[in-house]
Amino acid sequence: MKHKLLNPLRLLLVAICMLGIAAEGQNVVQDDFNFELNPATHTATCKGYNGSSDAPVMPSIINYEGEEYPVTFIGHYALTKKSFKTITLPETLLQIGEAAFMNSDKLESVLIPNSVGIIGVIAFQGCTSLKSIKLSENLKVISGGLFRDCQSLESIEIPNSINHFMESIENPGLDMETLMEDAMSNCQDPNFFYIGGFSFWGCTNLKSVILPKNLKNIPAWCFGKCTNLENIEMPENIEYIGFDAFEDCPLKSLDFPANITQWFNMPFNTMDNNAYFKSYHQNPAPGINFYGQAWPGTLCVPKGMTGIYSNISDWNRFARIIEATPAELTSEWRTFCAYEDLDFSGVEGLEAYIAKEYQDGKVLMEPIEQVPAGTGIVLKGTPGFYEIPYANQLEPVENLLVGLNYGERIAAEDEDGNCNLFFNDATEMASLYYGPFMDSERAPRLNAEGEQPMFAPADGARLPYHRAYLQLPASEAGKTVEMVFGTLTGIEDVEAAQPQTDNAIYNLQGQRVVNPGPGIYIQNGRKFVVR
Repeated sequence: MKHKLLNPLRLLLVAICMLGIAAEGQNVVQDDFNFELNPATHTATCKGYNGSSDAPVMPSIINYEGEEYPVTFIGHYALTKKSFKTITLPETLLQIGEAAFMNSDKLESVLIPNSVGIIGVIAFQGCTSLKSIKLSENLKVISGGLFRDCQSLESIEIPNSINHFMESIENPGLDMETLMEDAMSNCQDPNFFYIGGFSFWGCTNLKSVILPKNLKNIPAWCFGKCTNLENIEMPENIEYIGFDAFEDCPLKSLDFPANITQWFNMPFNTMDNNAYFKSYHQNPAPGINFYGQAWPGTLCVPKGMTGIYSNISDWNRFARIIEATPAELTSEWRTFCAYEDLDFSGVEGLEAYIAKEYQDGKVLMEPIEQVPAGTGIVLKGTPGFYEIPYANQLEPVENLLVGLNYGERIAAEDEDGNCNLFFNDATEMASLYYGPFMDSERAPRLNAEGEQPMFAPADGARLPYHRAYLQLPASEAGKTVEMVFGTLTGIEDVEAAQPQTDNAIYNLQGQRVVNPGPGIYIQNGRKFVVR
């Protein structure tokens, strides 16, 4: 029998094909991690861990036969039921697979590299020891069941890159009516919790949540059974909130998002008479369906709107409807910032101060009764809830405090050469989001007497909603700063701020704006809206 000889080109092609087949799915062990190499993409996928370290470090590059394979993916179910307490993930990582860390009940902390853009469903479900996690700043979606039953998680900051929570694996854009119909018809399905998010369901130790400013939805059952969740800060961009999203959450206060149009079954059965809810709607949507019976607590509404809210179904279920802004003191003082002009003149037990002057490590805190919208202030008084009436069209004031109505990260020093410092109340909350990742340079500073921290450097830390921070010359950044509620020696004749008459435009934080985008602004002492 004659044999046909293969020409050199065909031999080369066969050799390449055979090489590809041999390398396809090649398994490699490095640093006790198991990896699968993909010659087509020249990347490596983590498939498991067989080591005994409490804090393993996953390699970023796998070396195999003289080639380098970046680790870009943690495979589905790759690290479930592991016993390590923390893990260092590589900066090459792009994706974390479905159930990747599920039921790793010893895991206490994780830092997700900013390279990660996707985290699969139930990736951390059942990590019952997880106390702190820093999510990637490039993450786009919070997937279904992501932190379900993470019972030790106390607080979480969701990065601003997130614009929606997953509503359904099959169709993340599923509308809420269809979502509810599917949920009711599939309630016996063991995968039922995927439909509707359940991202933080059963996080029984979760106390505080800051949602990103671009978020548009909170899916059904998202924070259900978070039985210690007292504070959740929601941006105005949220358009709808799903069925029982806050079931059994004992919220003390809540701002209804300005753009909310759909809300399905907000159960207030865990509220008490001290709960405060605030609405900024000038035309409250009658289609919002809260369900339920009459609720305890107080609804705070815009000036002149009590009659309108009282006549709209569901909005009128609250025990009280008032025209005021609520403010809570949990200690002697805190920083504060409000959307509205406020009048403190008749509020007993509470005083408001602005930072008027600075000298030699001391800040002069000057009392103020009529506080313009967006002004950063310090509240001083007896701990408790206060109802602060609205004032009328106040002019901006000179002030070293910068007020924020949306939570933001603050740089240690801004472009104008000012250092930005947190007050104690904000620092305590901000540090929670870093947990063990907050380095010593951001740690709170004690005052000269060794008492509780007065200020702390704010480099990259997160300031919560409705708070304020202090701006001082950058040369003062390393000093211990003390508030003085009175007069500073050597500072005389502090001039009051003059009425603004130069036609300049300012935002609600008192910052001058040249080309205002959509929002609320102040010009010559009067507020106006750009749509």
